[in-house]
Amino acid sequence: MNFSEKESFSELAPHIVSCFEVLAQKIIVHDDGPTLDRLRHGDFAKTHVRLTDVDPFLEDATDRLVEYDRHISLVEEAFQKLKSARDSFKHSVEMTLSLLAPVRCLPEDVLVEIFSLYIQNCRNRRGSKERTYFLTLSEERRILSPNFTLSHVCSFWRKVVFSRPTFWSSFSLSAGALKTFEDESPIIPFLSECLSRTENAPLSLYIKLDLVDDNSDQKDAFGLFLKRAARWQHLDLFLYDHKLISPFVSWLQSGDQPLAFSTLRHLDLNGHFTEVTTDLLPIFSRGSRLETLSTGSLKVPWSDFSQCDFSSLKKLETSGFPGASVGQILGTVPSLEH
Repeated sequence: MNFSEKESFSELAPHIVSCFEVLAQKIIVHDDGPTLDRLRHGDFAKTHVRLTDVDPFLEDATDRLVEYDRHISLVEEAFQKLKSARDSFKHSVEMTLSLLAPVRCLPEDVLVEIFSLYIQNCRNRRGSKERTYFLTLSEERRILSPNFTLSHVCSFWRKVVFSRPTFWSSFSLSAGALKTFEDESPIIPFLSECLSRTENAPLSLYIKLDLVDDNSDQKDAFGLFLKRAARWQHLDLFLYDHKLISPFVSWLQSGDQPLAFSTLRHLDLNGHFTEVTTDLLPIFSRGSRLETLSTGSLKVPWSDFSQCDFSSLKKLETSGFPGASVGQILGTVPSLEH
């Protein structure tokens, strides 16, 4: 049967179906009735007899079965190609129809608001106030970020996510997690690229100080953020051990010029201990205009607190300052509201 290239799929399909019907008719189905009767009466074939003596049907049955299987395999292969072509066509249809999806018609600013809600609901929260952070490095060598989830949907969403500095302006960092990435993953270039997307947006940081190692990527990683200390707006610092404070302070003071956290407005300090902490508060309050301060269970020396400028402080959460009266504290924070 000859087919013209001009014939449509709908015109060819009935011919193909007819061919299958003709092929099915070519396979003559044997009448199994006599064989079943012999089986019921125990009339079994003797051993060492010719197949044709059992039933003439068996003369070339095996050869024909092999031939049928060979040709049916070729037909199935051709049919699979047909299904594959159909699936590709379906994918193209769905891809084109996606241009009409309602989400494609949303203005970019509306899409940004939806993305913001999605990010807030990702439960990627850290710190004493359970704040949401856009990028978290976990100790299981995982990088958690709803931003990357959104950016993998399509190139347009990726453009929207990557072009919004505020989407990249908060980081959750663990010193121990940075240690797990050392020598196996280019974490420093990765963090540098993410920070470049923040442009000049204020930064929010959660830092879990559970390990300090000068011979690792930790110092380089924190160095990336310390270079942008003037843009820190919120810092949640968790101190795992009071012995780590001294080397961390050394990191903070290692530059040629003292760090100025000029835009720092919210500072949360906490830890697994209650010993008196020193040096940290004067460093972070230098040049800043703090509005909220929380020291958690940590005890801050009154000598440290009193030398800092807290004239803009509106909210204070602390377990107290050893050696200071309530009057002294209130005199140091004239704008205190809570």
